[in-house]
Amino acid sequence: MGDMVPADSQVVYEKNLFVDESLINGESFPSKKIIKKGRIREINTLYYHTFINSGECYAKVIKTGNETAYAKLARFTPPKRIH
Repeated sequence: MGDMVPADSQVVYEKNLFVDESLINGESFPSKKIIKKGRIREINTLYYHTFINSGECYAKVIKTGNETAYAKLARFTPPKRIH
């Protein structure tokens, strides 16, 4: 596993970029990230707390902290009951 993505970001340059987004979407295979302007946003978006499997990229931060997709998911997760 590679580097953790530090914030929700928009990819502006990529070279063979594959990202493990299982924490966000439950998919067991890495997602290929490509740059397509005016297309589906998820294709070129990196999400906080996901991991780079391979490749390289430059990305522009678009959301941090409580505004990230990870934080929004965490708000909908019920607290764990401890017996």
